[in-house]
Amino acid sequence: MYALSVMLTIDPAHAEDFKEAALRQAANTKANETGCLAFEVFVSADDPTRFYLHEAYVNKAAVEDIHDKSPYMAEFRKTTRNWVVARERLCWNSAGQG
Repeated sequence: MYALSVMLTIDPAHAEDFKEAALRQAANTKANETGCLAFEVFVSADDPTRFYLHEAYVNKAAVEDIHDKSPYMAEFRKTTRNWVVARERLCWNSAGQG
């Protein structure tokens, strides 16, 4: 399994718009990518401009060859590009639990 943890800070003027776009992105990914095991969108309980995207895939290729190249990913990036103040993306390999 291969997972992504994406932490973002969004311009306060676009936090609600970002939430809607991220939820749409998650729905598109789960509906269209058989390699996607999970895609959840979280918003900080303390700061409505801080988001955490938790994504899990069957392997790294499911991200690089399918997810990152999908038309809805391109649209999501284009739509949200100017809303993102800070972004950190961490990649994880399964430690063998299944």
